Parts: sequence; structure tokens; C-alpha cells
Amino acid sequence: MPTEVVTCVYSNALFSLSLSLSLSPPKAYLWEWLWLLSLPFTYLGLSACRRSNASSMTKFMSGVLLFGILPVTVGLGIHFPDVYTYATAGKKAAAAEDMTTWKVTEGALVASL
Repeated sequence: MPTEVVTCVYSNALFSLSLSLSLSPPKAYLWEWLWLLSLPFTYLGLSACRRSNASSMTKFMSGVLLFGILPVTVGLGIHFPDVYTYATAGKKAAAAEDMTTWKVTEGALVASL
């Protein structure tokens, strides 16, 4: 029994590894790289809280605003048209599906008469 479990886990791990190697992730946008620059400012903020250092906290807030919030806002602006298209297409598809369902039901009622 334990060897079957190990074999199953091993084969699943190999399959996952081969799947992840065959998929290529998309290239990162510039705003995503800029967002990563906010991580050192987070460490600066944590150490400033421990020491109660106001100047380090100001640097933390400025860094997080510049490299944390601003790039994410730019990313939201870049991807908003795609999200809006996806959201409205889902409603249009659902409305069309409801209409198709009604036409089939109506046709079945007419056929039964």
C-alpha cells in the first residue's frame, strides 16, 4: 500500500512538472516589475514601527504609494477594457441563452397543440 501511494504522488509530481514546463507564462508588464520594488519599503516600514522612527515611516509611506499603489492603479487602467468586455459579454451571452431557451419552450408548446 505505501509503495502505491509513493508511486501515485511521484507520477502526479512528474505530470505537474511537465505541465508547468510546457506552459510559458506571459511576459510581465513594467508596472508589475515596479510593484515588486514596494517590497523593500515594506521591510523599511516594519523596522520603522519597531524603532518608532518617523522619518523611516515617511519613506515607507512614500515608497508604498509610489511603487505599490500607483503601479496597481495603472494595471487596473490597462486591464479595465478587457474586464469590461468580459463582464458585458457574459450578460449578453446569458440573455441570448435565455432567449434561446424561451424559443425552444415556446416551440415545444406550439408543437404540442
